[in-house]
Amino acid sequence: MAISLRQKGYQSENLVKDHYLNLGYRFLHANWTIPGGEIDLIFESDSELVFIEVKTVDYTEDLENYIKKSKLKVLERSVEAYITKYPTSKDLRIDVAFLQQGKIIEIYENITNI
Repeated sequence: MAISLRQKGYQSENLVKDHYLNLGYRFLHANWTIPGGEIDLIFESDSELVFIEVKTVDYTEDLENYIKKSKLKVLERSVEAYITKYPTSKDLRIDVAFLQQGKIIEIYENITNI
């Protein structure tokens, strides 16, 4: 039986969640939404908040092309809404985790200067 895209997305998010937990980050939220936007995963360390976009990809070439400027603007707007609701003095970072065939293949850290 084939799994749905939603199930595949949750599996990918869980792999990334486990990865960041193993690095010592504390998990805060999954699928945090605002009208017109969503942050897949949110973690924190003592010094920063990390907002993570999880992308399952078919090809490993040109991974940066999987994040369009419009998506980046939505992510930034979602982060702004999050810190409005949960004020912080910590540094902020947006990461993108790329997965292929159920494995993390690359993580781009701090894709913007927020």
